Amino acid sequence: MASFSIIGDEDTIVGYRFAGVPGTAADTPEQALEAFRAAVREHTCQVLLLTAPVADMIREEVLQHRVGAQPPYVVVVGDIWKTPVERPSLVDMINEAVGIRIMTDTEMPE
Repeated sequence: MASFSIIGDEDTIVGYRFAGVPGTAADTPEQALEAFRAAVREHTCQVLLLTAPVADMIREEVLQHRVGAQPPYVVVVGDIWKTPVERPSLVDMINEAVGIRIMTDTEMPE
């Protein structure tokens, strides 16, 4: 069974605690980065949930970690404020990770 943890705002963290998921509150990019690095370093969980605002604050660090495909595996979730969750496509993630844009057939010049 996978273990979970979450990093997000205090109100969202409290909701997840009721479901038995531990978490760390982060309101600033510095707090978010510190909590993320600690979770990765200490292997406190197998699946690390990040609220969308937290993921936005530390976008580069999350991308670097995802590219490595190492636990904890990162999943971006909505917060209790219903912040929209942007799900980048695989093509977008590759473009961000390696700096190469993959063109589809419809985008190719004739």
